[in-house]
Formats: sequence, C-alpha cells, structure tokens
Amino acid sequence: MTQPSQPDLHAIEAGLRERRKDILGALYRRLHQADAPDELAMINYFETIDDRAGAASMNETEVAQLQHEMDELRQLDLALARVISGDYGQCAACAEPIGAARLQAEPAATMCLACQAKAEQRAG
Repeated sequence: MTQPSQPDLHAIEAGLRERRKDILGALYRRLHQADAPDELAMINYFETIDDRAGAASMNETEVAQLQHEMDELRQLDLALARVISGDYGQCAACAEPIGAARLQAEPAATMCLACQAKAEQRAG
C-alpha cells in the first residue's frame, strides 16, 4: 500500500480543515435557526393545529441531523489530531499503512480496507 506523500498529506489536512469549517458553519446555522421567524412559524403552526406528532417529528429530524454533524466533526478532529501526532495513515487495527487512495476517498479513515471489511463483517 502506498502511503500519502507529504504534499498529499498537506492536501488531505487542508481538506479536513475545510470540511471541519463547513460543518461548524452548518452547526452554527442549525443551532441558530430557532431565531428565524419562518422556522418558529412552522413549529408554531404544528402546535397550533395540535399536531404534536408533526412538531415532534421535525424536532427528531433536527436532532438526528445535529447528531450526524457532531459525529462527523468528532471524526474530523480525530483525523486532524492523527495528522499532528504523525499517526495519520496508520491502520488502528493492524498498524499497516492505509492506502493513499483510501485516505483521499475517506480522509477520516482509521483502518485499512482489509481491517474495515473484517470489522463490518463482525458487526453485520
């Protein structure tokens, strides 16, 4: 397996930082959308027509999206920490290098393809 070159590593790090910035922006907007009159109007509409299920469904969807974005942010932060520590690109399961193509496709990957496949087989 080919590990990423130094220029590739810098490009991956820049991509991780850019994606992190995008997610932080999305989280900020999502957390502050309750201040938006149109969002409040929709929630108030559901409550006014006594459709608590509709309001609850909207809230559940929002919470699920927030959870997804927070999980991705954690993965990005862990990947950036591995870049800084020099451990980036090393499989957490077998300690072999994670291929450059896999890291470019999935920059937050912690396992090589073989170990990832084994982990998914055990989980599934």
